[in-house]
Amino acid sequence: MDWKYENNWWIYSDNMTDEEKANHPEHETFGGYLKSIPYKDACALMWDNMTAEEKQAVTELPNFNSDVFEEITGIKI
Repeated sequence: MDWKYENNWWIYSDNMTDEEKANHPEHETFGGYLKSIPYKDACALMWDNMTAEEKQAVTELPNFNSDVFEEITGIKI
């Protein structure tokens, strides 16, 4: 399965980097911009920000399969 979905986040102007502001001058009108990242990149960010206990809870779910998890998220456990 090829996951090409993107996750979108609204980034307020106050939280934008100088590079983002230069690439998205419309932020001055709208107060920010819509940032899109690939699904698997979003999964990696989520996993990296989880505690060890949260990660353990995921892997202890009934019928958890690390191969399926990797296929869906790109995260190898």
